[in-house]
Amino acid sequence: MKKILHTLFTYSGLILYLIDAALIMLHFNKCNATGADYLTTYYGVLKGLLLISLGIYYRGKVLHAKKLEVLYLIFSFLGDVLLMSYNFQIYIFGGVFFLLSHIVLIILFSVDWKKVTFISYVFILPGFLLHAIFLYPHLIKPEMQAINFLIYSLILEIAAASSIGRMYKFKKINSHFTLIAVGYFFFLVSDFFLLYKEITQTPTDFKHAIMGTYIIAQFLIVKGLTQPPNDKSDD
Repeated sequence: MKKILHTLFTYSGLILYLIDAALIMLHFNKCNATGADYLTTYYGVLKGLLLISLGIYYRGKVLHAKKLEVLYLIFSFLGDVLLMSYNFQIYIFGGVFFLLSHIVLIILFSVDWKKVTFISYVFILPGFLLHAIFLYPHLIKPEMQAINFLIYSLILEIAAASSIGRMYKFKKINSHFTLIAVGYFFFLVSDFFLLYKEITQTPTDFKHAIMGTYIIAQFLIVKGLTQPPNDKSDD
């Protein structure tokens, strides 16, 4: 019976996520094509459902959930919902919850940087340079918004670097490691577009790029969390 329930949760969560993601992207396409609000009334619900459906998927795939992984899902959900607010104080709390979600995974990865290999730093470099070259010049100024964005970006960079830096823990590269590392790269790209648009106020429409990469990132990270690490500590 438990196996049936886990299978039901897995597939229902996955299907719900794919449908939800498709509706969000359809909403953006229709709004751009017609200039009218397509699913704006339901957009908040659709955005909130992303992490709920991933939570259902996670519950189906994992027999014994880890507290830190559950916290990641909860904080990401709260970040998703609160960032939709037009109230700046509430919007800031959304950013704080996303910050906490990355800190949780930094703790989970618990990288000993003295053991990080040269090849890990090579893979870390592209994501770091993306923010350092194209985003940080806009954030180095004495404004509260810029400082907040810079702190968030640095924590995100540390989380992404940690997802790769822990390579030394594995006897061989597996799906758990690869999915999370690639997922975090997509997260870096997504938040680069988001933070760049917010800080520069560019009229360029990045909605497709922001949400498309975010949807991929969250799925890959959560999918990776459901895979067995099979690291050296298992010996």
